[in-house]
Amino acid sequence: MPDYDQWVPDPANKVGSYTRHFKVWKRTPNWGKLQADDVPVNDYDDLKAQYSQKYYTGQFRTDMVTGEVVTVVQPQYLFFGYGIENELSKLMIATDQTNIVSRLFNEAQVKALGKLADQKINLAVALAEGRKTCEHILSTAMRVSNAYRALRKGRLGEVADILGVKPNKAHKSWLEYKYGWMPLLMDVKGAAEALAQQQLGRPLKFSVSSKASSAVKYSGVVPFTPAGGGPSVNGVRALAGSLEVRVKIYAELTSPHVSAAQQLGLTNPMLVAWELVPFSFVFDWFISVGDYLKSLTALQGVTVRKAMKSLVIDMNATVADPSTVTFDGRYRWDTGLIQCEAKLRQYQRRSFGVDVFELYPPSNLMSLDATKLITSLALLQATHR
Repeated sequence: MPDYDQWVPDPANKVGSYTRHFKVWKRTPNWGKLQADDVPVNDYDDLKAQYSQKYYTGQFRTDMVTGEVVTVVQPQYLFFGYGIENELSKLMIATDQTNIVSRLFNEAQVKALGKLADQKINLAVALAEGRKTCEHILSTAMRVSNAYRALRKGRLGEVADILGVKPNKAHKSWLEYKYGWMPLLMDVKGAAEALAQQQLGRPLKFSVSSKASSAVKYSGVVPFTPAGGGPSVNGVRALAGSLEVRVKIYAELTSPHVSAAQQLGLTNPMLVAWELVPFSFVFDWFISVGDYLKSLTALQGVTVRKAMKSLVIDMNATVADPSTVTFDGRYRWDTGLIQCEAKLRQYQRRSFGVDVFELYPPSNLMSLDATKLITSLALLQATHR
C-alpha cells in the first residue's frame, strides 16, 4: 500500500504556516484489464490541510524595583506543524465526531436500501384502506357536483364553502390534499411503474447511492493561570465545519419474483402494520421508522455484489490564548498572544458489508421544514378547537 506525505515547509522547522498533503491508497494488480464489475473497492485516504500561527512575542519578567527585564521565553513561532495538527485533533475529539459519523453512516444506509427496495406501491395498505379511498373519491365527486350547481346559480360564497377554500376550512383542504389525494396519485403512479416493469423487466445489475451530512460546531473556553499568578484567564477553542457520509451499493437481481413481491409491499407485514397506525406519519417526521422498516426487506430477491462508503471531513479550527499582564508583588509578567489556526479537508473510502440487522431508525429532528410545520398546524386545528 503506497503512501505520500508532503509538508511545505518542513514541519521540523517552526514557521508561520504549513501545508500538508497526506495520501494512502491501495493498488489492484492488472487494474486496467479488469471489467468494471470486477474492480474492487480499495481503501483510500487523502488529507489536505493548511496550518498557520501568530508570531509569539515572548514572555518577560520585569523587576518593578530595579527595572531589570528578564526574557523567560524568547519571541518565536511556538508550534511545529505536527503541534498545530495535534491541537485540531483535540477539538475533533471534543465534538464527538466518531458518533456523528456512525449516525450518518446508518442514515445513509437506510436511504440507500430504500432506493434499492424501489417499492412501487404497498398493495396490502391500499387494500386495507380501500373503503376509505372509495368514500373519499365519492365524497369529493359529490362536493364538486354540488359546487357546480351553486356556481350555476351564482352563489359564490356557497361554492367556496363547499370546496373548503374559506379561511376556517383551509386546514381541511390542505390535509385532504396532503394525505388523501397525494398518496392516491402516488399509488396510481407506482402501480403504473410496476406494470411497466413487468413488461420491460428490472435491470439484472444496478447500483444505488445516498448521502447524509451534518454540520459540526464547537465553541468553548479553557481556563489557565497566567504567568505570575492572579485570576484565571480563558483561552478560546473554536471549530466549525461539516461531515458528509456517502454510501453506494452495487446489487444484482437474483430472484425477480421475490423482488417484485417486495416492490408491491407484499413481503413486509411490519411496514403494513406501521402504515395503518393512525398518525404514524407524524412520528416519522422525527424518527424514520417507516424508512427503517422498508430497509429490512430491501434485499429480498437481490444480492449485494459490493458496497462502499466514503467520508468527507471539512473543518476550520482556532486555538487562542490571550496575551496577559500580571503582577505578583515585585515582578510584572508580560506574556504574548498564542494563536494558531487550521483548515482541513479529508476524504476516506472503505468497503463494507451490508447488514440490515445492524441498522436502526434514523433521527429526523434536523429536517423539519415549512411543509411539516403547516401540516402540524392543520392537524392541531382539525383535532382541537
